[in-house]
Amino acid sequence: MKVFPENIDLYISVEKIWKKIHQYNIKEGKYQFWTIQEVLSPVGTLYDYNYIARISFENAKQYSNFIEGDFVPSNLSEILTKEEMIIYNNTEKSRSLVKTEVWQLMSEMDDADQNDEDWRYSKFNYFSINDGYTPDDFVAVQSIWSPIHEARIKDDKLEGWVVLRKLLPEGTLYKEKYATVDHYKNMGDLLTDDPSRYFDMLGDAEEAFKKTEEGANLIRQEVRRIVLDSN
Repeated sequence: MKVFPENIDLYISVEKIWKKIHQYNIKEGKYQFWTIQEVLSPVGTLYDYNYIARISFENAKQYSNFIEGDFVPSNLSEILTKEEMIIYNNTEKSRSLVKTEVWQLMSEMDDADQNDEDWRYSKFNYFSINDGYTPDDFVAVQSIWSPIHEARIKDDKLEGWVVLRKLLPEGTLYKEKYATVDHYKNMGDLLTDDPSRYFDMLGDAEEAFKKTEEGANLIRQEVRRIVLDSN
């Protein structure tokens, strides 16, 4: 979503009302959870969105049922008060929906002692891939770095790490087809995290970089912060 500065307070108030709708949908088994994330970097008038609404589905069947069903419950007046309905009706005024994407979880690693909601900040790394490179290739190459991620999690520098593949939209216009995401408890951990201190765990770090860069190219990064969730 694109939210202009003068509309941020209105937008957040609208999403707080939508939280009740998402909580109802989750209780009904339509999806697993929902979050609103603010994009902290990059920011400015050159960028086409600054907030992200994320809905997580357990599998393709649950997503298909959601697409074919009703997003807004038919008993909305029973879920929201009259005052909340007034705010809800400002949804379209509060933001512009820029685009929608569907991503598939390919691999993940997290701190077994922590809950998913314990991380609030993330670094989203977008990749393009070369011709002939497959999803399995991307996951296999990214797994080279698993010992480093495990060490960062153990040392409480990182809360989790995931590998994603974009399913929709697709085509030659869309270069960003894969992503990795680093999860952090706070901005301080994100800014001071230094994976290079663990490079000796790889054996031959130069060879690891070579294999990583043979098929995939890091295009850009986003830093995000969760401002609302369905809990």
